[in-house]
Amino acid sequence: MNEVVITDHKKETSVYSHAFFVGSLNSEGLSEEALVIAGWRRASEDYGKLCSIYYKSHVDAMMDTGEESSKPSALRCIRHYVCGGLLDSEGKAVENNVGLVDVGGKAVENDSTDVWGKTVENYRQLRLDNYVFRLCNLHLYIYPLNIVLFSVEADDSGNTMEDLSYGHLRLSQWRWDGFSEELKEVLSEYFAPLSTFLPDQDLSRLTERGGRLKIYQVIKTELSEVDDALLYELGTCTPIGSVLTPQRVSPSKQYFDEIMRDNSVYPYRNWKGLALNDTFTCLGTSDFDEREWVNEFFPLIFLRVFLEKTFSHSRNIAFREDVEKGSLLRELMVMDQYYFYSNISYKFLPNMLYSAMLRGMDVATERDELSEQLKYDNDRKMVYVVALISAIALFSAAADLYDMVKLILLGDSDSRILASVIFLIGLCALLYLLHRISPDLMLRFRRFWGKGRG
Repeated sequence: MNEVVITDHKKETSVYSHAFFVGSLNSEGLSEEALVIAGWRRASEDYGKLCSIYYKSHVDAMMDTGEESSKPSALRCIRHYVCGGLLDSEGKAVENNVGLVDVGGKAVENDSTDVWGKTVENYRQLRLDNYVFRLCNLHLYIYPLNIVLFSVEADDSGNTMEDLSYGHLRLSQWRWDGFSEELKEVLSEYFAPLSTFLPDQDLSRLTERGGRLKIYQVIKTELSEVDDALLYELGTCTPIGSVLTPQRVSPSKQYFDEIMRDNSVYPYRNWKGLALNDTFTCLGTSDFDEREWVNEFFPLIFLRVFLEKTFSHSRNIAFREDVEKGSLLRELMVMDQYYFYSNISYKFLPNMLYSAMLRGMDVATERDELSEQLKYDNDRKMVYVVALISAIALFSAAADLYDMVKLILLGDSDSRILASVIFLIGLCALLYLLHRISPDLMLRFRRFWGKGRG
């Protein structure tokens, strides 16, 4: 009998690790002037390069490209602001490894400075128990329909898998209990440009929708192949080793197999992705190239999925709270036109990742529920309209019928024949019309009264 070999990845060290902690904000007070005063600077991306890979409609819907004149009017409000991060002399986001630390915790060499003229060495290395990390850029994304997202960018290369899982969980939960006073002070200073726009400058409000921040994490190891158990543990932020050794949070075999079957993405041998409701995790091997995951897949795919989730969830709540339905229907039409479509790229991988992340966050359920509720509301209005038209038509037909009967009974012979023919034709047309519309009309009435009583 063969023994099961249990591989202990707790002390496995990341060659590269980069994470974004993502949430949504209320859009009140976020004017261009207020953001500049608070220290935010606008960043833009390479429009031409992106449009050679992704559909122009997708790039227009997601990126602040500085090409507003070429966009539909509904998308010209899109902005990307950066605070605390590095921008080049033209105000564009510096690509790749700027602001990061290497495996030894040293700043990656780069001559660029941030919006305050600081170099990467100015970003302090912070510690949360054994988890060591460096806060990089703070991002703010403004989209149509008053949707505002933010992300906290952190580099934590060089940590063990055990510390990564623990640290990402603690930061995503956003509970500062147990944080050192030094760490609390640094975090308060770091988030000052964001807390300015929160009621009472209360940072706990960053997680009031959902209880935690979403995590997008890219991790590179020296492993020769991706381990499913390790990917699951990093994706769920559970203790490393909990899949194979029984613990309180250990998944059942059935649940583990189901998650890995339905939520993982692995077109290549050197990396594997896991898309869940609260996290997206990419775990790569030693020959894995991590750059496009930070520069493209996060802003163009993950944020799009989270935007769709945020819209659908918030508008479902608004519908139940009896917000004006006409405005919700108009917003849904905007999302249908610019966001709710299947493919976003000329290449297969972005489309595959988009589908996986949509499935992981279960966006379709929220979106379909919203569409169904608004259609029901339309059906209810249609019932009233049809009933009103039917009543008017009934009164008009009654008056015409009375005149027709008088003509048949009291008119001369030619008038009687003509009136009889017209009457029979009209009766046949009415019966045919009732036959055609009655099933649909009865269905609308049944749905209306059934939902109304339920």
